[in-house]
Amino acid sequence: MKPARNVSAIGSMTNMIHVVHPNRICDVLGERFNIFGPPETKDGDWDLVVSPIEKSAVYIGCRELLIENKPWEENFLRTEARKLIEQGIPQWGHRRVAEFDQRESKIRELYESVVKYGICGQRDLLDGMTCYNPDGNFSDEINVAIGRHGHLFLFNGFHRTSIAKLLKLNQIPVRIARIHTQWEDFCKKTSDLCAKNWGKRLSYHPINHISFDSFTHQWASDRIDLIKQNTSPQHKTVLDIGSLFGYFCMQLEDVGFKCTATENYPPFLEVLLKIREAGHFKFDVFSGSALDVTNSEFDIIIAFNILHHFLKTQQGHCALETFLRRIKTKEMFVQLHNKDDGQMNHAYRNYSNDEFLSFISGNVGLTTICELGEEKGRKIFKLS
Repeated sequence: MKPARNVSAIGSMTNMIHVVHPNRICDVLGERFNIFGPPETKDGDWDLVVSPIEKSAVYIGCRELLIENKPWEENFLRTEARKLIEQGIPQWGHRRVAEFDQRESKIRELYESVVKYGICGQRDLLDGMTCYNPDGNFSDEINVAIGRHGHLFLFNGFHRTSIAKLLKLNQIPVRIARIHTQWEDFCKKTSDLCAKNWGKRLSYHPINHISFDSFTHQWASDRIDLIKQNTSPQHKTVLDIGSLFGYFCMQLEDVGFKCTATENYPPFLEVLLKIREAGHFKFDVFSGSALDVTNSEFDIIIAFNILHHFLKTQQGHCALETFLRRIKTKEMFVQLHNKDDGQMNHAYRNYSNDEFLSFISGNVGLTTICELGEEKGRKIFKLS
């Protein structure tokens, strides 16, 4: 096993506080180590022994106390802590059960604070709110380790994370304390891929993993907000054409959509699949041309900056026309190219926005067209 080392350039942001959806953290790391030290990169098998958060004593205890209103004396967390204290093993610094019983009021106070204010980073706590800060660096955050497959493993902040999950919060602050060398190698490979295609620490759209929080991106997150704000609430199934790293599917899955991502380029597909696994996402992936996707019915289709590529050849144009006639959908969100783009100089067809919308609408059978916005000179439309 190689010795642990300080995180490399890919992980240099690990002293930052990152914002993550609680769904990204599913397991507790079995190995315990000191959080009051610099973040480290380490190989070995330390990430293989984990257990589900929802089976932990803290999660069960918080659920029984705060959601099920079970008496504290019968609480699973108290019962497990009492056993260990009676064996001479302190729990949260308490050596007597009577002292540990003070945690009931502390947990209730924490719960009420989270209901009212959410979960803040230790440096951002309101006046009068105390935190454990023995090293002076506010390291007592919700701490996570990143395993070889990119999974986030919890090993500090059990009560905060459990309460966040019980309240179904959509974000919590976390600090990265350890990264597996295999995941760091993947991050370096992905960074090189992005640099080759778009620029140093630059990706096409956000990469949905905290390892890439220091990256900038060509297309902002505003487009996903347009979809969320303009889709009908009863629609639940989504096809994302040309998903790249799966950003839209990941964002929509977190708000209840059942998604299918399509990606045809193997290097992008590899990243998509690894980020999906790392985040415990469940959306389907079709590894081929979106025009060949086997399912033909989706409530929503997303096609941002992609359909014009099929206009470049007669074969592609015919395939797109066939696809649009075959697919059944209720809403379609498209971002269209500019007719003056140099890449379209020798295209088989180079439609204006109006011509392209007419072509899409006429073949897919959606007659209502609404312009939603514009980004970098490319307009976004909804067809329904």
